[in-house]
Amino acid sequence: MTGNNELGLVSLSTHEAKCVLAVPDETQGHVKLVHFTDEKKVVNVSAHNGSVAAMRLSQDGTILVTASDKGTLLRLFNTETGEKITEVRRGADHAVITDINIDSTNRFLCSASDKGTVHVFSMNDGE
Repeated sequence: MTGNNELGLVSLSTHEAKCVLAVPDETQGHVKLVHFTDEKKVVNVSAHNGSVAAMRLSQDGTILVTASDKGTLLRLFNTETGEKITEVRRGADHAVITDINIDSTNRFLCSASDKGTVHVFSMNDGE
């Protein structure tokens, strides 16, 4: 069961060896990760105080990226444990994050917003 999902948020990893589904949880600001392995495992991620506005799983299903409803912070989480890996700041003013993506090597993260900008971050050092 998911929470209120007016934005239709959902993400599915595309790696055949690790199928993970991410959906908004019933608790605001949380994401539910469902690992489809021999034993279905569910991990709850406390991502933001406010609503989650966007999210994306890495292709290999090991990393979840979420954006806050303010559009200022992007947070990266370990999908096995739900623990925060790091966070990056897109800007200081409010923005609607329209897309998030992670490259196939998990080295770069990019986000696009209604500000007409694209931000690219190195996931190794958060720059």
